[in-house]
Amino acid sequence: MLDAGGAHAQSRNVDATQDSWAYTRAELNAGIRRIGENVDLTTAAINNSASVSLNRSVGLDVSQIARQGASAISDISVVGVGESVSSTAAAIGNSLSVDLDGAVRAARRRRSDVEVNQVADGATLADLNLYQLQRVGGDVAGTSAALSNSASVSVNRIRRAELGIEQVARAPSTAEMYARISRVGEDVSLTTAAIGNSASLDLERVRRVGIDAEQTNTGARFAELSSIVRKVEDDVDVTAAAIGNSFSANSLPRLSQMDASLAQGNTAYVGAVADIRVGAIGDDVAATAAAIGNSLTIATDGF
Repeated sequence: MLDAGGAHAQSRNVDATQDSWAYTRAELNAGIRRIGENVDLTTAAINNSASVSLNRSVGLDVSQIARQGASAISDISVVGVGESVSSTAAAIGNSLSVDLDGAVRAARRRRSDVEVNQVADGATLADLNLYQLQRVGGDVAGTSAALSNSASVSVNRIRRAELGIEQVARAPSTAEMYARISRVGEDVSLTTAAIGNSASLDLERVRRVGIDAEQTNTGARFAELSSIVRKVEDDVDVTAAAIGNSFSANSLPRLSQMDASLAQGNTAYVGAVADIRVGAIGDDVAATAAAIGNSLTIATDGF
């Protein structure tokens, strides 16, 4: 993580390059019994990860290349937990988080240029097997996520921002989950997500912004969720989602001008399957299977 406060950040330009040539794998096997409070289990395999936080308007150029794949595998058995259980398996090629905050008074009059380039050539696989999960007092949450490229950019209190994002996902992503759950005191939420390219922009108190974004997906995306859920006191929510390209931009007040050029191209198979069996549920049951080639959302509160 790169973190620079206003008085300490002397450079106005930051260049960062990450190039991963090796396969990454994480595996978690757990058998857990009789826990009084919470259980939180995470399995994560990531080729490249960068987090940039700066209290100053800067020029930022980040390049990430994942040449090999990543896999996260979990086999979990949990019986007898007093509060909540959360389990996540995540396999990611490239991950980037950028937070630019012009908190310094002089920075509010300046401009920030951000360039992001992400290329994923390796397959990602996330497999979460909750083969026995019983007698949980609180909530149960399970997530299996396989992503090729993910970029999140937040800009706050900078007069002008120029943002360029290019994402290329060439290899497939597969997210799988099997869950057998019973006797839960509150909610159950299960999610599988296989995504090629994901980019999100959050703009707050930015007067002018230019956006140039291109997403290209040529690798198959497949999300599968199979579950048996019984005897749950509250809600059950099950989602399987596969997306080739996803882009969202959100602007809060004071934006007066936006110039945007956005392109999304998907040429690969995208599929989602949710196979569920439920019984003896206290409140609502919601199940979703969604396969989306390209998704684009722009929301503004300004002009």
